[in-house]
Amino acid sequence: METNIKINTDSLNMDFLEGIKKLFPHQEIQISIHPTDETDRILSSPKYANEILDRINEFEQKGEVKEVSAKDLI
Repeated sequence: METNIKINTDSLNMDFLEGIKKLFPHQEIQISIHPTDETDRILSSPKYANEILDRINEFEQKGEVKEVSAKDLI
């Protein structure tokens, strides 16, 4: 059996761990962790979202790509 779980790290607690132990009792398991699509996180910041939308509009109108460092967005 293979199970994929998408969960926010804020929700990780001992109940989560106990749930995994109940799903796979007395078994050796492998846990792989990687971030999911970061689009929601990026767009949740109004500053980032506006910057992205401005760049998309500028590209669509002028075909120009403007580079900026991450520090400029913070």
